[in-house]
Amino acid sequence: MSDRSANVANMERKIWTAAELEKMTPAERSEIARSTETFGLADFPDLLERAREDARRHIKTPNSQRHPGWPAEKITALDADQLKILMRLVRNKDYEQIDVLLG
Repeated sequence: MSDRSANVANMERKIWTAAELEKMTPAERSEIARSTETFGLADFPDLLERAREDARRHIKTPNSQRHPGWPAEKITALDADQLKILMRLVRNKDYEQIDVLLG
């Protein structure tokens, strides 16, 4: 392990500049990326529950006011990542991709 790699392991939360990252080897950059804490929707239960509530409210909307290709049972079965994708597609009004996701 290089000196720089040892420093990466001992640092709690350093903000790396582009110049610093460019001087590193690909392995050192990968080590930093792996050691970086990442978050998913499961880390934000309130946000996830609000998104689920939005989906439930949508499901309760009469079919005549919804896109006909959105089966309620498939929306409620989505996992956190799929729900995040669905919400982005709805926001962007990308109905074709919604049909693919829920198809």
